[in-house]
This record gives sequence, structure tokens and C-alpha cells, in this order.
Amino acid sequence: MEFKTRQEVAALFRVNPRTVERWLKSGKIKGYKLGKGATSPWRIDMAEIKKFLAKYKV
Repeated sequence: MEFKTRQEVAALFRVNPRTVERWLKSGKIKGYKLGKGATSPWRIDMAEIKKFLAKYKV
């Protein structure tokens, strides 16, 4: 498994990291939050990124 940060995913899609956070919170892309705080970082599996690409063709 290879995990990417919110910022790395944003760079892949050429969007703002806040956009990736909205995708995570809405369920468009599955990620894992490390911790319970509001500022806890997210990690997104590359397999999930590929599924997102196939589904939404961004």
C-alpha cells in the first residue's frame, strides 16, 4: 500500500488541498484520518485515487 497526503493528491489533480479535503468529507474519495482533531492529517491510498479517477474521470 502506498499512501499520499492531502497536499500530494492536490498536486496530482492540480487542485487546492481544501478541494481534496471536501472530496474526503463528502465521501467521493476514501481516506484515513490520523487522529481525531480538526487539524489531524489525512492519508489516501493510491488504490483509492485510481478508483476516484476511474469513477469521476478528473
